[in-house]
Amino acid sequence: MEGTRKKTQQKLAYMQKQENQYHFKQQLKVNKVREIEEKRENVINIKQSLMKDYKLKKEQKLSEIQQEAELLKEQRRNNEETLKYIKMEELSHNRNKYEYIKSQQIFFSEKKRAYEVYYTSYN
Repeated sequence: MEGTRKKTQQKLAYMQKQENQYHFKQQLKVNKVREIEEKRENVINIKQSLMKDYKLKKEQKLSEIQQEAELLKEQRRNNEETLKYIKMEELSHNRNKYEYIKSQQIFFSEKKRAYEVYYTSYN
């Protein structure tokens, strides 16, 4: 009887050892699953953080580009106004130049006529 009792105790001890190993392995699996879930959550959080940063930087860049576009539009308007002013000044200058040339022509033609009248009347 003592032999069977020893065998039974050994068998119970072996089964207890097996059960302890099983529980230990299960605990390891649970810990591993928890660790994987935590890493997954960390990865998701990092992705979300990166996406927020990316969107924020994108919005900032778009804002800068829009401001630059507005400045360029304003500069273009100013340039167009300046070009109009220059054209008007050139037209005015050309008109004055034309009037000056015309007046010189009239002056010389009058001077010529005066010489002709002077020389024809004394000859």
